[in-house]
Amino acid sequence: GARAEEAAAEEEPAAKPMSYKEFIATLADDIEPEEAQERYKEYKSKLPVEEEPVVPDKDMSEKFGVAWQPDVEVESCPHCQVEFGVFTRKHHCRFCGLIGCGSCCDNKEEHPVTQSMEKCCLQCFDIFEKERAAMAETEDAEAEEPVDEMADKYGVEWQADDAATVCNCCPAEFGVFTRKHHCRFCGLLVCANCNTTKAMHPKTEDEQNQCKNCANTAHQEAEAKRLNQRVSAVSM
Repeated sequence: GARAEEAAAEEEPAAKPMSYKEFIATLADDIEPEEAQERYKEYKSKLPVEEEPVVPDKDMSEKFGVAWQPDVEVESCPHCQVEFGVFTRKHHCRFCGLIGCGSCCDNKEEHPVTQSMEKCCLQCFDIFEKERAAMAETEDAEAEEPVDEMADKYGVEWQADDAATVCNCCPAEFGVFTRKHHCRFCGLLVCANCNTTKAMHPKTEDEQNQCKNCANTAHQEAEAKRLNQRVSAVSM
């Protein structure tokens, strides 16, 4: 009985190692990219294989703040199933770090880390589109509220809708296809492309949309604070 079970266990094929995409799906959603990489590296190191473990590119992961999927893990585009080859190259989405074909990574969105327009896959673009639609609904609902109530709600001077014809962050003119959105941190009117960042609001104590100018100011203040802390540490 025991020998038969042992023989059967030896005949069973070893479980197929998980790819990086499969592995990160088992982790918590809020896990940091660096920790995810370390865990995957540890997981691969325990597998009974002689080859070196394939881990995400460290430099690209740090640059975009996501785990960069290794090229060897993907043979076809996960969005349209086209096979990669000489004429169909692999492209990385800068927002999720996963690989897709050029056609399925053709959109561009402003990246919260690089603060420039970067490649975006269909899945991430769909998420951004839904967020913009939800934001537009919120704007429509809040547009009916008096200006003074919105100013009191967010603790800033709320710019009236008829006070601006162009975005306060870029030259985009407001119109049928370029709607007006209020930054919850300065109260000024901006376009949707300049209002994609979310940050914790000191008045509402939850995440709110932040315009590009406010996001840049917050980033500069954080960098200055870190610099001062380093100087203080050195001088001690």
